[in-house]
Amino acid sequence: MNRQSLPLAIFSDFNGTITSEDMLAALLRSYGKDDVLEQISQARSRGLMSLRERIASEACNLTCSLEEADERVARTLYFDESFCRFYRQYVSEGISLTIVSSGIEPLIVRLLSRYAVRALPVFANGVDPRPDGWRVLFRDTTAEGNAKQPYVEAAMQAGFRTAIIGDDESDFGMALVADVRFAKRASPLAAYLDRLGVNYDAFETFDDVSKRLRELAA
Repeated sequence: MNRQSLPLAIFSDFNGTITSEDMLAALLRSYGKDDVLEQISQARSRGLMSLRERIASEACNLTCSLEEADERVARTLYFDESFCRFYRQYVSEGISLTIVSSGIEPLIVRLLSRYAVRALPVFANGVDPRPDGWRVLFRDTTAEGNAKQPYVEAAMQAGFRTAIIGDDESDFGMALVADVRFAKRASPLAAYLDRLGVNYDAFETFDDVSKRLRELAA
């Protein structure tokens, strides 16, 4: 089968890919909890904490409401507005575009809606924003909390050619199975694919991704 001729399905990470950094980390920093972030970072670097455990640890140190978190994120987190052009272009052409994230779905949906990005499938984790610390409602039981590879594999089995866009550890699995890979320049995902000798395109904005997808389709 010539996979080049199949309809395209695009899967994009959110935190660090569409935004400048992880939402939970940005919130903790905004609330002056840099010491918490440092402790978690040290535990991660020593291999003492999975991605799922890191997300849970960051979330349990947040005691604000979702509304307060949404307002802080909107004020402090950089959002790549080229994604809005990317979204409008591909959705208008009927191409499947899905957000898959290890982040918090309600915050992702709220931030996207601020930029008029609506009716876009978002698969991320839920949250119970308790006043004594948030509890993450993970989508699955994996070490990632929301394994992304199965979404890409399901699309491939359904007859799609797949492209993934990401930047970090949570994107490693889906990058290895996709037909086309985009890794943020100088990101952990780019370094990982370099080590494995896996082909990918580096990007800085979604305009770069769009241009390269056009070239690949020509």
